[in-house]
Amino acid sequence: MWVVHFTDKNGKATVSVCQSRDAALKSARGLRQHFCVVHYISGPNGARIELKDILEWCWSRRRGGRN
Repeated sequence: MWVVHFTDKNGKATVSVCQSRDAALKSARGLRQHFCVVHYISGPNGARIELKDILEWCWSRRRGGRN
C-alpha cells in the first residue's frame, strides 16, 4: 500500500491510500490540482517519496505529455 499524506483545502490533515506507487503519484497530482497541500507519500518497507520528488514527477508528466 502507498499512502499520500496531505492537508485538504479546509486545513484538515488526511491520507489517501493507493494500491501502487504510480497510483499514489497520480493521486498526489490530482490533489494538488484541487488545492490540497501534499506533504509526502509513504510506501511499503519504509519507502518515502518527498514533495520535491512528487513535484518533479508531476512536472515530467506535464512536459512530456504523459499521464
